[in-house]
Amino acid sequence: MDLALDVLHPVFATLYIVPFLRALGTKIGKRAEVSTARSVNFGLLEIGEESFVADAVIMGEGVIKNNQVTLKKTKLEARAFAGNASVLPQGTTLASGTLLGVLSIAPPPDTQMANNSSCFGSPPVLMPNRQRAEGHEDSLLFRPSAGRIAARLLIEGLRIVVPRAVIIFGLGFGLQLAHDGYHKIGAVYTLLMLPLFYVVLFAAPALLFTALLKWLLVGQYKPAEWPLWSLNVWLSEAVTSTWETLCEPLLAAQLVGTPYINMCFRLMGVTIGSRVTMLSSDITEYDCVTIGDEANINRACGAQTHLFEDRVMKVGNVKLGNRACLKPFSVCLPGSTIEDEGQLGSLSLLMKGEVLPRGTAWEGAPVVPRARR
Repeated sequence: MDLALDVLHPVFATLYIVPFLRALGTKIGKRAEVSTARSVNFGLLEIGEESFVADAVIMGEGVIKNNQVTLKKTKLEARAFAGNASVLPQGTTLASGTLLGVLSIAPPPDTQMANNSSCFGSPPVLMPNRQRAEGHEDSLLFRPSAGRIAARLLIEGLRIVVPRAVIIFGLGFGLQLAHDGYHKIGAVYTLLMLPLFYVVLFAAPALLFTALLKWLLVGQYKPAEWPLWSLNVWLSEAVTSTWETLCEPLLAAQLVGTPYINMCFRLMGVTIGSRVTMLSSDITEYDCVTIGDEANINRACGAQTHLFEDRVMKVGNVKLGNRACLKPFSVCLPGSTIEDEGQLGSLSLLMKGEVLPRGTAWEGAPVVPRARR
């Protein structure tokens, strides 16, 4: 599955991934949405109609204990939702209409959530109330027209093919240049020129193509709410997929931790101060992120500027103040702020609209104060 996530990455979170997972034995209901689910035991996973599995969800991974491998069925009932980086231990059943929040673990099987309830955190706590999306037609959420299905298939097909085509063109030109160089300046000098070839034919075009695509298709990101079956969502996801498929592996991943990654993000629209340390390249709605001077963004953490709730993509701002610190595997949700010199601890979740006061340190999911360290 990990290999498939790497090789077929642009196919995930599209309509094309459902037939692939069904072919591997997963039971998936009609109009279900599946993004980059991980650790899936295909024949033991059932995803109900109109359910939604977000990015990096751990779903029913097997357990090895006392020299035994234990495998149990994991199930999402109709219209269940598993948020980004959430964990569904094997044997879990998410009841109909339930929501499991970002970076959260599902309740144990013997304490199954009631229908239409929500929980988040680790250990999980029930949310008595949450803001629900209203005012969107059912045809934009669950039951799209044939025309919308065709339009989405077209856009998602292009988002799969076009970044790969850019790489293929680069390979073609690169081989031609290497061939000409070998015959004109010799093998040694041609090898010495390979780093320059890489920058000119792969790295720079990847960044420029992604930036051009972003500004042409989306323009400037602003706080908004877009239903799943709308053009704005498909175009935004196409830009994100192009960054992850083309720009990140060819350039951004090599620049992480250097001042050059900040230049790339500025080109994409992120507001970044001076002397910022960026050890993560995970930013999506670029214009909605503000990072102050000398802030520290550690590995595998991010300013998550959008959420899918009730099949509505909600985009919001995330602001990190001067010398703010995000520790590894932490997440800031839309509308959240870390004030100057604030710290968010490792594997912690800053909820929508929350503000960490100046000079304080917090950790957990939900966050609680702790001593600075």
